[in-house]
Formats: sequence, C-alpha cells, structure tokens
Amino acid sequence: MKKLQFAFLALTITLVACKKEEPTPVTDTSGSGSTALKAFALTLDGADYETATTFSQGFNGVVSIQATVGSNLNFSLTIPDTAVVGSYSIDGTNPFSIGHTDDSYATYYQASSGNFTIVTHDTISNKISGTFSGTLLRSSDNATKTVTSGEFNVTYP
Repeated sequence: MKKLQFAFLALTITLVACKKEEPTPVTDTSGSGSTALKAFALTLDGADYETATTFSQGFNGVVSIQATVGSNLNFSLTIPDTAVVGSYSIDGTNPFSIGHTDDSYATYYQASSGNFTIVTHDTISNKISGTFSGTLLRSSDNATKTVTSGEFNVTYP
C-alpha cells in the first residue's frame, strides 16, 4: 500500500512540476475590439476595393498578406511579426511594405512611401489588424498609384 501511495505522490509531483506555462504575447492588444476592420479593403486612385478572401502566413520574421480583387488586381502587405500596436512609416528602413500588380505580375508597383498603423496584434492566436496607405511606384516607367483607406484583419498560420 505504501508503494502505491508513493507512486501516486510521485506522479502528482511530476504533473504539477511539469505544468506548461502559457507564452506571453510580445504585443499589446489593449485597443482590440473597439473597431472591426474588414479582412482586406483599400481605395486605389479613388476607386474602392474589398475582398474577404485573403491568403496570409507568417514566415522568416514577417507576416505576409495577399489579396486578389476581381480577376487581376493583386495586392500584398508585408509586416514584421514582431510589430506592436502603433504607427510605422514605409521608408525602406523596416520590413513594412505594400505591393500591387494589375497585369498578372508583368509589372509591379512597390510602396515608395506610406504608413501602417497596427491596431491589434495577438501573437498567441496569430491575429493582426490595422490600416495602411501609401504611394506605389512602378520602377519600369515611374508610374504611381495612391492607396488610401487600406485596412486588414487576418489570422496567419
């Protein structure tokens, strides 16, 4: 009987000692829930676009969000996976970026300037939301497009 009690005590101690601690998110989500942002929406040169269908993933230190509107308007956002709630400039010194193609990737527009605002980022459940805007430049001929009122609200694997 003493062996059984000892085995039970040892098992209890082992289970208590091996309790898994939940990781602490590296970002502040205190502003979450105040405004529901769309999965993906933006205004491009004055025309409004929206889609609920996005492809997003986290890899190599960034969150990548891809969205297709209509048959050939493709957009991409790149955000560091360590981004916390706050505002960021697109200035070439950080991994924030906006990309766009309207001709099945024959040419590509890349943000030459702009802003991101991270509204929420839950690194435990991999959910991120925010807004963006910027000027996109096509380097082949210096053509530009303007993005305003951009918003995203996605979960990434």
